[in-house]
Amino acid sequence: MDIDENLIVIFRKNEITLKEAIEKCQPGETIEGIPFECLDTLLFKIEKLRNKEYSYSTDRRYGKWRFILFGMRD
Repeated sequence: MDIDENLIVIFRKNEITLKEAIEKCQPGETIEGIPFECLDTLLFKIEKLRNKEYSYSTDRRYGKWRFILFGMRD
């Protein structure tokens, strides 16, 4: 599934575009407001940008999905 990088998300308590969040997100940080069906695509974009493999977790707050980036995979 494709992902709209101009989507407005919540990152570090600020509203920014998803593209900016992808560039800044570090392990342990959360991006809020991602459509559930785009979460795997989001991880792929982060891995491609950094040329590393990461893992992620999710939870749902207030009806919106939160993407939580974990550290690199062994």
